[in-house]
Amino acid sequence: MSMTSENTPRRGFLPPSLHGWFDVVTKLGAALAIVIAYFEYVDKQRESRVERVQQFVVRSQEGPIASQLAEIDARVREHEAALVDLEAGALSDEGAKAARADLVKFLAYESGPDQSGLRTQLDSALNFYDSIEVCVEERLCDEATAQAFFAKPTSRLVRNFSPYIEEQRSFRTDYAAPAQSLASRPDVPPERSPFEAVQDWFKPNAQSPATAPADES
Repeated sequence: MSMTSENTPRRGFLPPSLHGWFDVVTKLGAALAIVIAYFEYVDKQRESRVERVQQFVVRSQEGPIASQLAEIDARVREHEAALVDLEAGALSDEGAKAARADLVKFLAYESGPDQSGLRTQLDSALNFYDSIEVCVEERLCDEATAQAFFAKPTSRLVRNFSPYIEEQRSFRTDYAAPAQSLASRPDVPPERSPFEAVQDWFKPNAQSPATAPADES
């Protein structure tokens, strides 16, 4: 004897009882807790990467490396006009290129009151910038923060002392290579918290492309 449609139990998407609803809410709550915990983990990792860059910033402003960077800047300022002129001329004139290389080597090896040069300071500064780039590459330091604080000073140092760097590479081919990578890093937007990204999902667009006014030009 076949069952009629009246006797067939109904099966639908909605839970048939209060207990079923409680089970659904419990599972949704557990899933939401997992998502929030993951977001908090990602956010803490991001904050940790920013904090590591800030530690480099403190080192660049205090202690031995700060003194060495300041000494390099002071010595460069004494010859800045000549360096700028020779750098521009070096692009098209071999004589200017050679003169610039000689001036940079003088700064590195013979400048200063005691004629001791800047080799020790340069090696320390470039090694410091190498460390920052390696930290970024290993995803231990925040890229945008490192770029904001260090790309310009690294670029200036690498550019001013490129003849010295090239000479050192005859002894060690990767000398200051990470520092050069840091110097050439493009601008990147700050890494955002996942909570900020979620908030953006719920923000209405200020103006959708469909309603944006046409260009009148």
